[in-house]
Amino acid sequence: MRAAAVIPARAGSKGLVDKNALPVAGVPMVVRAIAAVRSAGPAVEKILVSTDSPTVARLAMEAGALVVERPKELAGDTAGVDSAVRHALRAVYGQNGPFPEATVVVQPNLPVWQPGVVARCLDQLARGDATAAASCHLVDQRPEWMKRRNASGFAEPFLPAANAPVYRQAMPELFYLDGAVIAVRTATLMATEGQPVRAHYWLGERIALVDRPELYGIEVHSPADITHTEIAIAWLEQHGHPR
Repeated sequence: MRAAAVIPARAGSKGLVDKNALPVAGVPMVVRAIAAVRSAGPAVEKILVSTDSPTVARLAMEAGALVVERPKELAGDTAGVDSAVRHALRAVYGQNGPFPEATVVVQPNLPVWQPGVVARCLDQLARGDATAAASCHLVDQRPEWMKRRNASGFAEPFLPAANAPVYRQAMPELFYLDGAVIAVRTATLMATEGQPVRAHYWLGERIALVDRPELYGIEVHSPADITHTEIAIAWLEQHGHPR
């Protein structure tokens, strides 16, 4: 399956300015993401980094990726990742392509990389009739047990509690799409442009789940998160990667 990878790496961040350029265990996060994509081999023909950060752009070029300058209107807090991905593809392949069959979207701010996860997502997408394949992990903290504050200031169930199981063993498996790697059919990505925005709408209706340990889903939004990821990486280097 012919594929291109797009790494969205905007400069703006409320928690950490230019966080995708920050080092984790000595390696900038955007460079870690590029290396993760490259490990998938020749199936990924191009690695595009969409950014409005000069620092990220320099790091990406030094690592051998193609840099696409991200326009201001696609770099704000409310800009959708899918819009930046479409823009990057059109900047490199032309307005109407031809585009590769698959697009791999890789988020650099999840820097604890499981070996082979990009290839696994592409394999899942290529095998069947999935419109996308996404990295994920099992949910431990159940929404059935969560509360929200009501108008009187007291806790009430977040979800209707009438039929909610009390014991974890009685609950169905739930998966959290961490966003580290998403392989999507490019036709699906392009066809969903302009549709009403909702969670994961641009992935189509048949999303294959590529599950892995939650350790690989750590997101970086603060200095404490960087420390957390570095501890995880050190542990993995010492003990090996779980499957």
